[in-house]
Amino acid sequence: MMHSPDLRANNRSADDSLSTSALSKIEWLLYPSTDPRRVKFSSMSLLDNEFARRTNGRIVWRNDPLRVSWLVTQLVSADHHALHCRFECRAAVAVSPADRQMFAETFLPGRESVAVEQVREHLLPAIQQCLAELALKQTAGEGFDQPTREIWLSALRKAADASAFACGIELLPPFSLDIQSPTLRQQQLHQVSTARQSEQLQQTAEILKQFQSLRQSAPELSAGKLLDRIAPAQQSHVLQSLLMAAEQKSVQSQLWAVAGDVLVKVDPRIIPPKLDLYPLPTELGPLRSVQTSDLKTNKILLIGAQRGVIIFSPNNPAQAVLFRHDTLQSQLGFNQVVCDGNNRIWASHSEAGIVGWSLDQPNAPTIIFDEDSPKHLHLLDDRRLIYATGNRVVIRDGSMRTELDSTGDSPFIAIEPADGKIVLIHQEGRVAIIDRNTHQLLETRNRGATLSAAGTMPWQGDIRLLLATESGPIDCIGLDDSIVTQYASAHKALKMVCATEDLIVAVSGDRQRIIVWHSYDGQRPIGEIHMLSRTRHRVADVQFD
Repeated sequence: MMHSPDLRANNRSADDSLSTSALSKIEWLLYPSTDPRRVKFSSMSLLDNEFARRTNGRIVWRNDPLRVSWLVTQLVSADHHALHCRFECRAAVAVSPADRQMFAETFLPGRESVAVEQVREHLLPAIQQCLAELALKQTAGEGFDQPTREIWLSALRKAADASAFACGIELLPPFSLDIQSPTLRQQQLHQVSTARQSEQLQQTAEILKQFQSLRQSAPELSAGKLLDRIAPAQQSHVLQSLLMAAEQKSVQSQLWAVAGDVLVKVDPRIIPPKLDLYPLPTELGPLRSVQTSDLKTNKILLIGAQRGVIIFSPNNPAQAVLFRHDTLQSQLGFNQVVCDGNNRIWASHSEAGIVGWSLDQPNAPTIIFDEDSPKHLHLLDDRRLIYATGNRVVIRDGSMRTELDSTGDSPFIAIEPADGKIVLIHQEGRVAIIDRNTHQLLETRNRGATLSAAGTMPWQGDIRLLLATESGPIDCIGLDDSIVTQYASAHKALKMVCATEDLIVAVSGDRQRIIVWHSYDGQRPIGEIHMLSRTRHRVADVQFD
């Protein structure tokens, strides 16, 4: 767009015509020529992004154009999609004295220089208005083919030229226009994702059908042994498919946690997770542990405290029953509680030993077995207890005490009874599998890493072990197969870990957070729950019901 002084004058009123005094005020730099319209071009003293600069009372002009772009994002198409448009071209100050005077009058008052940014801001309103009008007439769903872009470019050039002409700017090719719709793109990605999920569900259903057929043809084999017979390249995919199917069939069990004197019910499947707090009686001191159990067909929570045990019913939270050990003087608490088939409560305490109460005599223990720092208490059946003392494992049937052969020198970090087996997990990373009836050692494995916590995940009527390493990730291993998967996070030395078929949960090393994963995806957690901010206490224990 080139404008001669005569053409410019024709578009201005007589009152606005240029005068010699006006030109002298602007102090144009002219060629040493008799023709005053030949304006001297110079880049002297200009930065790379500057069109003009006032220097020593004179204005220095750039003699080459600069690239200018405008990004306009707050646009809405006719089909209500958001549009982002980027318009680009070159811009230069027109060469006539009239154009340059208008440029100076528009941009230089109050400034020493004019850069690309000032030109961009000045022309932006006209470009925004033009794009907004164009967007309302176009549906994003129809797309933006080359003819459509040419129409938009033509309209943009007309609108931008009019605004540029009024301030002495000339817009030059090449002109370009990029049009994007983030909401349309999101909609398309969602459609693709939905199609992929549908395809994946179909594949998963077929895998499950084949796996169940294998189980029916070989009922004597565990799920892990069947998995181990599948081609190695397919094993991980089959395992992931089985875990994804477990999520669809999940009974949506709740997570329970104790912190200070508060019992917390957590629903980790809701985003953000839903937390219900149940303040418990404080006369037994701070809470230390929580386990789930069945009592007369009712689901209950067995909660270990500093000086006793609490039976809590989620269906009747106001009727907590306290089992006291008033003579106990200790800063520690009962680290595990179980209920046997003879209406007796058993609890382990690092200083008190193994303590038992009758259900009808909650005011004091009825029996105490002296043991050295017992931990990891479980029921083997209606009568027998199993627990660890240091690096030894004890099976107790009333007063009859049987000590299993030591399977390692380091302390136990977990004891996990399984179907026909007992799994002993050492802190040093050694895993020993013992026959539940004969107590014979069946197998040992060494993970080659120090463990900070361990637990189990129910799977296909069996269990998989969850081994939290000091270095960070949780290893998930089967008892009858060789597949190892991991659950990764930014945390190291996790303190506790438990699971259902669809969720894995762990407590951070500082016991302030609960970390949650989908069981079928260990690459990253689905979320973290900051418990300290809600309970004012660190997490002491967690357990699914």
